[in-house]
Amino acid sequence: TQAALDEQAFEVQKEAATRIAENAQSRSEFFKRQAALIQENPHVRELVVHRYRNETLANATAGAELGAGYPQAFADNETYQQTQQYFGEVAAENPSMEMIRVFWRDGNVLTGQKFGQEDRRDYAGNRYWFQQTMSREETPPDTVYASALNIETTTDGHGQPMIRYAVPIQVDGERV
Repeated sequence: TQAALDEQAFEVQKEAATRIAENAQSRSEFFKRQAALIQENPHVRELVVHRYRNETLANATAGAELGAGYPQAFADNETYQQTQQYFGEVAAENPSMEMIRVFWRDGNVLTGQKFGQEDRRDYAGNRYWFQQTMSREETPPDTVYASALNIETTTDGHGQPMIRYAVPIQVDGERV
């Protein structure tokens, strides 16, 4: 009897684990598509091209707090405001998506939102997932990088499981 009960419990656990894995795979594919759509958004592309074509904006990060220079420099830029509006719409439609950000190749955030609110400061240059995304060998063009599941300390100080999905953006063949 015990062996039969153990077998039945094992089968129930196996079915539950299979459903969880299928759900995780489905969610991962959804977030990969979202990352690709964000990369292709015309406002995002226009802001990245604007930064690319205006090398003087590199000075925006020189006197600013790490990760805060570009949002300060772009605050009055219409394209920046349009990306913020777009990110707000994406966040409203996807409440489980906590952060949406675009980083420049120097690791400083160009534009972003966290929990549906403008995020005016972040730096990713020293983060493994950013380095992997910027590496052509690790993440080919138009490929979405998905980080391993890790525990991220949130603003409330509690650890939370997190996966980052990132896709490189190129301008004139250069990864930026």
